[in-house]
Amino acid sequence: MAELTVSTPKKHHLQDRCVLCGMVFCNVEITPSGRKIKTSVNMNKKLKITKQTVDDLHLVIDMDLTSTDATGICIKCNRLVKGVVEKLQIIKQTLNESIGYSLPQGIKDWEADQQLQWLNDKCGEIVKEIFPHDLFAELQNVLADPDHEENYWVNSIENDNFKCHFCNARYKYVTSLKMHEKTKHQVNMSAKVQTTNSLLRQTDELNDYLVSVFRLTALHQNLNSAVDMGDGYRVVRSAKFETPIYNRTNKVKYLIGSVHLTALVSGTLPAHQSKRLIANRFINISGGKNNNLSLDEFVEILNRDTKNATHGFQTKDSIVQHSKEFPHLVHAVKHFDAMCEVKKRKGFHKLPSYKEDVKKVLIDLLSINGLEVRPGRTLHCRKIVQKSSNPFSDCFVGLPVMIARHKPELPFRRLRNKNM
Repeated sequence: MAELTVSTPKKHHLQDRCVLCGMVFCNVEITPSGRKIKTSVNMNKKLKITKQTVDDLHLVIDMDLTSTDATGICIKCNRLVKGVVEKLQIIKQTLNESIGYSLPQGIKDWEADQQLQWLNDKCGEIVKEIFPHDLFAELQNVLADPDHEENYWVNSIENDNFKCHFCNARYKYVTSLKMHEKTKHQVNMSAKVQTTNSLLRQTDELNDYLVSVFRLTALHQNLNSAVDMGDGYRVVRSAKFETPIYNRTNKVKYLIGSVHLTALVSGTLPAHQSKRLIANRFINISGGKNNNLSLDEFVEILNRDTKNATHGFQTKDSIVQHSKEFPHLVHAVKHFDAMCEVKKRKGFHKLPSYKEDVKKVLIDLLSINGLEVRPGRTLHCRKIVQKSSNPFSDCFVGLPVMIARHKPELPFRRLRNKNM
């Protein structure tokens, strides 16, 4: 007689589980005879989903559900959600206290000009809160003071020669003048004073770094919004903010570009050409308002697509040499919109939102008390340590020489002064 095979009971998981981690609260076993046996597990870790829980989940992870969509949430997930909600409330309270204002009563009934004026005034207060003092005061004092040690060698230029400050000796190269004054007149420029350990103990390196990054981010966002809106004058002014940072981080190529742009709109070009240069800092290929693209970025896109069309010939000489193989390459610029299919706007376009990303970063900063000033905190990575919360401190070192060396004497002539 053949032995009867024993079938394994089938186990099914009901929808009774945690809405976040999926922890099962109830199992159903179906025996070979078809009998259903319901078994409850982890019921001591199950919490009922209330209206408050639904609101908290929507606030933290943007989950839309009702109390009837799921039967419960585990204790661990509920504890994590409550902790995030408490931190978000602390953030909201901190921001309200720092800003210190709310929408006035009846603002919806105001005229458009009145609403705009009120918004501009409040934005001005927020900017003064973020930038309590002039970040460029130190840099302005250096550039405006002809007797400052940074301007010592630049101010000795006379008729394309470097004149000694003590005698009538003249040299073609500034290094020769430095050696002359060092050996003949015992001139030795003072070295920078090193920061003492006692001063480091009185500063908060973590908070200074975070505030410095936030201020640079605000200035960069100002440039992004200026490009989107087509505000050429604000775009050109941003080059002045970027120049000291490029000098401090030794980004010579970008420093030269900023110096040239600032010089061109500050007197090198005639007034009508300067206005045209400012107005052509961006291009709109998508149509609509606030959809401008930086002209430099557009040129890079065009260069990339053109090189892709020419396959392996990446340089100018190779492309010209094989130009007969690409008869339509000459019209690539004229038909760029048709090639990329960007002439007409398709779909719904909107600027990306960084609300959730900023929320996560703020939660992490609050967990380590990064927004509070606590003297004595230090950073392990010494390369990012700031002298203060001002990102433009010590950016003047060597900047006058770079400006004097690369300032164009003629429009659109990138010829550096080889004598410096």
